Amino acid sequence: MFTTTTGRVVVCDFDGNLQWSVSTHEVFAVPPTLADLFPGDGLEILTVSGEGTIRAFTSQGEEIWTYSLPSGLEWNQTTLVAADLDRDGRIEILGGDRTGNFVCLDRLGEEVWKCEIPGGFSCPPAVANLDGEGGLEVVLTSGNGKLMALDSKGGLVWESDLGCDNHSGPVVADIYGEGQPKILVGGFDGRLKCFSSSGEREWSLKVGDREIDSTIAVGNLVEGGNLEIVCVDLEGNLACANAHGRELWRATLPSRARRPPSIADFDGDGERDLLVTGYFSKFYLFNTEGETIEETAGFSTNGGATLIENHGRLSAAIPGADGNIQCVTWRKEESTAPAKVDWGMYRFDAQQTGSLLDQPDASVSQTAIEKDRETAIAQLEELLPGLEQGVEELGVQRKGLAEKGASLPDIGAVELDLLEVGKRARGLLENQA
Repeated sequence: MFTTTTGRVVVCDFDGNLQWSVSTHEVFAVPPTLADLFPGDGLEILTVSGEGTIRAFTSQGEEIWTYSLPSGLEWNQTTLVAADLDRDGRIEILGGDRTGNFVCLDRLGEEVWKCEIPGGFSCPPAVANLDGEGGLEVVLTSGNGKLMALDSKGGLVWESDLGCDNHSGPVVADIYGEGQPKILVGGFDGRLKCFSSSGEREWSLKVGDREIDSTIAVGNLVEGGNLEIVCVDLEGNLACANAHGRELWRATLPSRARRPPSIADFDGDGERDLLVTGYFSKFYLFNTEGETIEETAGFSTNGGATLIENHGRLSAAIPGADGNIQCVTWRKEESTAPAKVDWGMYRFDAQQTGSLLDQPDASVSQTAIEKDRETAIAQLEELLPGLEQGVEELGVQRKGLAEKGASLPDIGAVELDLLEVGKRARGLLENQA
């Protein structure tokens, strides 16, 4: 599943056969988000265009709702996040625009809350339980160089100074394996930084002289309790650090990258590898010591790889700047080793949470469905008498005017609308849905 710069939402099967395609007549520069908003008929697809339009689609490509942000997005920067922030069994959707308007929507596309991010907003946010209590926190960076955490209702929990402007999306992970989340983020100063869950800076590593975009990935590259961090800057420096911020190795790529490496056992030898794509014509496979083990002819991409199980083999689906998508596998047919995947897509998961911590299930609970149904039925029961009365009054009015020879296209259209609404409302009540 992918979006295009020509404004299309496209779904293919694992063999590359087109399943469906929908045009929005806008521009996409960030990937879609998946969530089970309405259980029972597949996952829903959430998109945000460069113009700032948020859309929800069914798994078959039918548009469910739209929401318009006040402004557009920075090119190729932020994403939508889907998560149950307050743990009430319902999914919320988070997104924002370049002028700093940040919103939380419910699964019907209605505003739950909104706030303003000083200095503007362009990073992909992360969502995680930082304090181990209650709901989830939203972690993001601002255009004026701040790292901040919001609570599940949009209130500011804390704010820290990054020391530079920033587009880098935060990543939340328990890198020490001690149950204490850490926040990893890049910046315009070329530094990879680590903050505590309460916003204190713990370490900083110089990667290069140019910006680190949202290219941070985390995985278990060296056996042990700690996790390792890898990132790429806009100079093409690929760096690997341990959990304490010490550089383990680095490699030089032909050019820059704006998406993180993928971390998985690509070739089936039981060891993790790194797949790196970017603004260069090859796909590079590195081992955990930073050595190139394979170069595959490819194409320039700013979309990064998404890992999928394709006919029993781990594969990477990679979108190209030339409009093509390539599905590549390095796994040998005879390999029986299970596919270890530490980091499989842009923001770690299909909900774009940017967090390795355990997340609440990204689907609406049955309890929430029952509550929503009861509320909807109560509202319909309250609304139905008024609808029926309105239809009757319009009918009387129409009859009276018709007797006088008046032309009634407008009244007729309204009457038909009311009749249709009344019919649907009665149907819903009869089916208790």
